[in-house]
Amino acid sequence: MLVRRNADAAPIADALRARGIPVEVVGLAGLLSIPEVADVVAMLRLVAEPTAGTAAMQVLTGPRWRLGGRDLAALWRRALGLAGGPNESSPESIAAAAGPDSDTPCLADALSDPGPADCYSAAGYRRIVALAGELKLLRAQLGHCLPDLVAEVRRVLGVDCEARAKSAATAEWSGTEHLDAFSDVVAKYAERATSSCTEVPAKASVAGLLAYLDVAAEVENGLPPRSRRLHATGCRCSPCMPPRAWVAGRGGRAPVGWSFPVDRVAEHLVNRPR
Repeated sequence: MLVRRNADAAPIADALRARGIPVEVVGLAGLLSIPEVADVVAMLRLVAEPTAGTAAMQVLTGPRWRLGGRDLAALWRRALGLAGGPNESSPESIAAAAGPDSDTPCLADALSDPGPADCYSAAGYRRIVALAGELKLLRAQLGHCLPDLVAEVRRVLGVDCEARAKSAATAEWSGTEHLDAFSDVVAKYAERATSSCTEVPAKASVAGLLAYLDVAAEVENGLPPRSRRLHATGCRCSPCMPPRAWVAGRGGRAPVGWSFPVDRVAEHLVNRPR
């Protein structure tokens, strides 16, 4: 299925998945923008870099914990109190603290010591305490090799089960392929980082991996997502290429039945090659 704009592909893919049709969306964001992969990277960053405000906000407001605005404000007030700063919990101050260049108290401090339970909602406090326990567990394993650490993050988050539940599982596609592709990237990075140290044996660091992922996101526009082999009943949504690029083929001009959307104009470009 060809669409005229990248923005049209996601809602069409969601509608097809809702009807049980396996879908692969190509030409959109890379591997690092896949939701389950982004959750793993955010948790890994928060484990290794407690001052990472953006990662903390992504984890706290993500689909796993879904911390509400009032609980976030209370947690931020606790972080300010632990740091001895002014008691300001406006949305602007919280957003500024989540910035990459912020020099402010970190939410990780408040997660480790959230203070009295009556400052939060009952559900919010339970989630904060549970997240603090997971962070403590994962930080105790920072000395392990990178592939094992990432595997433990996946296990603790339970993203594999969520990915399988959201995906229409088939013989060719189980739902965890993007997560497996990310694990392959981590394993290859660890192998290269270890083999590059010829004189003194060294272990690939989490900080080095996160820096590598940052470069991939900025320079390479994200890592490529895992390609999906669709069976006969599957569907692939792709942005439409310019007419000259795909109408004219080696064996002549390819026949075009219809294009989407069909009510754009009376005469389509695909039916009027130049």
